[in-house]
Amino acid sequence: MEKQHYFITIVDKNIRRICEFSEIVEEKYDKNTLTGLNLAKTRDGYYTFGLVFDNKPKREEALKTAKSLNFKRITTKEENWAELITLAEMCIVGHFSYKMIK
Repeated sequence: MEKQHYFITIVDKNIRRICEFSEIVEEKYDKNTLTGLNLAKTRDGYYTFGLVFDNKPKREEALKTAKSLNFKRITTKEENWAELITLAEMCIVGHFSYKMIK
């Protein structure tokens, strides 16, 4: 049986809030639950932060946290990162961590 993946994508101009959220989820979930972190900065100045979970209840917990931070846009659909990369000014796929920016 193929493993199911669950997504959160956040779009916002405030990289500090994105890093704050990343720090919260990275400290709360291990790499077996939070299986991917992607970050792109588009030419219009927005950051797109993608998270991939292998557990729906954990994704729902993280989604509540994201909503409490009032990001500009939050979705639970899988984004087309191949397309996003072509539009990005900066992109880290699969290895983003708030620790990289600190």
